Amino acid sequence: MSDETTVIEIPEWDGRAKEAGEVWRLRKGKKEAVCTLWTHPNGGEVRLKVGPELWRFESRGDAATATELALEWKWQFLDKGWKA
Repeated sequence: MSDETTVIEIPEWDGRAKEAGEVWRLRKGKKEAVCTLWTHPNGGEVRLKVGPELWRFESRGDAATATELALEWKWQFLDKGWKA
C-alpha cells in the first residue's frame, strides 16, 4: 500500500488543463478504469475514465486532497470487484 500514499505533484494552473499523472488503473472483464490528476484553477482535478468515457471528475484544493479522493474512488471500485 506504500504506492498509494505517494502524492502526485500537480503543476500550477497556466490557463489550460494538463494531465499531472495516473493515480490508479483497474480492470473488470474487458473494461478498464483509469484515474488521473489534472491541473485546475482550484488546485487539482481528479478524473475517472472507464474505457473512453469520462465517468466522474471533481476539483480539490491541493495534490494531497486530490490523491485522497482518487484513492476513495479506487476503494469503491475494488468493493465492486474491480482488480489491479
